[in-house]
Amino acid sequence: MIKKGEWVQIHDIVLKPEERSPHLPEDTKKV
Repeated sequence: MIKKGEWVQIHDIVLKPEERSPHLPEDTKKV
């Protein structure tokens, strides 16, 4: 169980390039 105050990195939230914010740099969209 996660303790209160611990930082949690979420791995399973991945957006497709077209779902990402339009203001990201081009090289970021391609990843």
